[in-house]
Amino acid sequence: MTNMPEPDRSAASRGDSGTTTGKSRLETLKPRVQRGARLPKVGPAISPIKIAQRVFIKPDDPDAVPRRASIRDRLKRNRKPLSSALASLVFHGTVLLLLLWLATHWQMATRLAPGVLAEFTEAVDIQQLEVEPAIPVNVELSQPDVSPLESTSVDLATDTDTLADTDIPSVLPAELPAETPSVSDATLSTARATAVPSGGGLQGRDADARAALAAKHGGSAASEAAVERALNWIVRHQFEDGGWRLQFHEGPCEGRCGDEGQMESPNAATSLALLALMGAGYTSERGPYQNEISAGLDFLVARMRNTSYGGSFREGERGMYSQGLATMALSEAYAMTGDSILTAPIIKAIEYIEKAQHGRGGWRYEAGYPGDMLVTGWQLMALKSAQQAGFKVDTEVLANVDRFVDSLEVTQAGLYRYGPERNGAEPASTAVGMLMKMYLGQRRDHPNLREGALYLSDMEPSPGNIYFNYYATMVLHHRRGRHWKKWNPKVRDFLIRQQVQRGHEEGSWHFEDRLGTGRQGGRLYSTAMAAMTLEIYYRFLPLYGYQPIEAEEVSTDDLHDDKVPN
Repeated sequence: MTNMPEPDRSAASRGDSGTTTGKSRLETLKPRVQRGARLPKVGPAISPIKIAQRVFIKPDDPDAVPRRASIRDRLKRNRKPLSSALASLVFHGTVLLLLLWLATHWQMATRLAPGVLAEFTEAVDIQQLEVEPAIPVNVELSQPDVSPLESTSVDLATDTDTLADTDIPSVLPAELPAETPSVSDATLSTARATAVPSGGGLQGRDADARAALAAKHGGSAASEAAVERALNWIVRHQFEDGGWRLQFHEGPCEGRCGDEGQMESPNAATSLALLALMGAGYTSERGPYQNEISAGLDFLVARMRNTSYGGSFREGERGMYSQGLATMALSEAYAMTGDSILTAPIIKAIEYIEKAQHGRGGWRYEAGYPGDMLVTGWQLMALKSAQQAGFKVDTEVLANVDRFVDSLEVTQAGLYRYGPERNGAEPASTAVGMLMKMYLGQRRDHPNLREGALYLSDMEPSPGNIYFNYYATMVLHHRRGRHWKKWNPKVRDFLIRQQVQRGHEEGSWHFEDRLGTGRQGGRLYSTAMAAMTLEIYYRFLPLYGYQPIEAEEVSTDDLHDDKVPN
């Protein structure tokens, strides 16, 4: 990776709100490079020819005459020393191989054994971290300091399709697994160049591009207005320290909003708020919420616990959720601004996620526990966000995720279960599993994606499970086609109708599912997830581009009764 440019965040950009800029950490976070010691010069080696010309004289033989030693003589005379040397070489080589084997398995064992809280030893100081800077992704934003609501009505002739082909690094690895579908398969794509995922960039997060993409690909003036109301509600519930809380009654809200979360979780809450704000194209350098976003990023960086196993954002009983969300938020912020003050925290956060992976490839609430589909989904999205921003991610970790997702497939039709202990397919787990397979390189014309898309689009948006609505929308947006056209108006209009329209709760949502996720996350969680769902038209460009998908004729499957996940 090349050296990263110095951060261009000006003091004034944060000084307007009196928020600490965090510039004091800049010098301490600069990668430190140490010069290696010079090796001493070594004289010329002794020529093998000169060795062969040496003479050997038996000291106890007075009649001995000098003669050139043959190889056989030398071996005969040095039989015992050679035998000892050979035995020593075999012994020490065996010991060395054993030590290497132990070191390798010890490193694997340090991926946090189950039951170990990921606090570790506070031994590594982030100020001493030697890092190789990531390649910045400079996404040029021309965002005005006003809401885009006034310019939602745009000229639909704007060529937004070309955005998918701009020179932004893909979230996917350079080399994808070969996969050749049968020639007789009806899902063969008519646009082969887009069959393999290679998009997913952040170029749509621009004032002009945002409005055009929303108008052309399924958004509306009403959905954009809903996004802005949601972001306004989120900003109004930011705490003075720059962070957010799932339990927000002690903050600016002063208890005027109901349905707060069951846990405080400042890292998770702050990350969710930042992801929703940045999803609309707003950053610490662009848009009306520069000071709020800047303060939120500073809050996250300050709360990272630097441990010998990496940078930890874990908190509470479900700490790996916070780890994935915070890593994703910092990575997106870096991709959009190139702020090098975020470099070291992101690298350490990636390291923690990689070491917290269970041996079978998944993640759970605690580091090192056997994984489930939902927690694993956030960790993979965090790693992919970091990879897109130019940071290195262990390819073995990604391969293990792929195997883990495959292990939870219920049928050959691309339906997935929550974890190894479950038997049947579940809507939310299926949506998360499909999305992970797409980000890991599955082709758009794969039969599993076709069947999974049909399964999801046949459903109605869940009245209580915003988690399902968010991930189903992501999957169908990326795959495009008739299933997306069927699903999009349903989820878009449902969310617009469910948003609170008046009072202090105006702009927010609250959903409760039977699993209790909405109740635990509360109104802030529901609002951030709903806002990101409505930002889908520009938050990520489609993984497979905008080119027409294969012909998918309407079948009797489309006439099935709608199913509603809870």
